[in-house]
Amino acid sequence: MKFVRAGFVTFGAQSYDFDVEFDSPTAAFQEFYDARHAVGLAIVRCLNDAGIQLAYPTQTSFTAAPDGRMVLPYPTDDAAPAPAKSASKAVNGRTGTGAAPSDSAVDGDVGTG
Repeated sequence: MKFVRAGFVTFGAQSYDFDVEFDSPTAAFQEFYDARHAVGLAIVRCLNDAGIQLAYPTQTSFTAAPDGRMVLPYPTDDAAPAPAKSASKAVNGRTGTGAAPSDSAVDGDVGTG
């Protein structure tokens, strides 16, 4: 393969995009593919040898509540604490966890099942 040119093409969503062009002495796709692969690996090796690290792409998503307010992914100082959830509820006039009664003396449901 013979190098022709390389240069910046565009700003990608999470990248700077460059184009590398080279001429192939053959029209065989497999030879072109193998050469393109070798060039790509050589570029990665050169970046690694030079100590150049590429940033890992990140993206932040924001969610809106039904009233349009932003739902933040973290607590704020002015946020009201969530109401405590009660683990017990009345079932057939009795307070418990809502689990089905059993004959076990451990959960106090002896003889009610």
